[in-house]
Amino acid sequence: MKIMEQNKFEKFITKISKEIDYPFDSDKAVIFGLYVSGDNFEAVKISSGRDVYDLLDTSNPELLLNSSQYDYLTVGTCGWAAPLNNDNEEDELNSVAPSEHPLRTRVKLFCTSNTKQIGSSVLFRDSEDKEPTNDFGNAKGSLADAFNHFVTQSFKFKN
Repeated sequence: MKIMEQNKFEKFITKISKEIDYPFDSDKAVIFGLYVSGDNFEAVKISSGRDVYDLLDTSNPELLLNSSQYDYLTVGTCGWAAPLNNDNEEDELNSVAPSEHPLRTRVKLFCTSNTKQIGSSVLFRDSEDKEPTNDFGNAKGSLADAFNHFVTQSFKFKN
């Protein structure tokens, strides 16, 4: 299993968010397998589906076996993000779904792992030309849990 030095891995996560061809308006989540060679990678689409959680379901042994053939796995998904008003927790806009918020923006998220290293990046459509917001192993929540479980189960097939 490949392991990168941390500073190289951080650049790798940023590179994924900028180079994988995955549009902000995609209506499907996608699992990519990544072959890594030096500072470059090749992304191969493994599977896609409308619901990211259904896509990461580990009950399909063929999908897990196919996913185990790569150096890293990445899941890409899109959605809406909206700012919170931290000054007033009772603010009416804080209770509005991001997709209904007047200041909403599209985002795309990539989570990448090989069980030894994990990172994620979020890119905002209204600031595509800027660096993504990255995280390296601190993400919490149902998507992080589902992706980590999928990767762990996939790499059990790896020799």
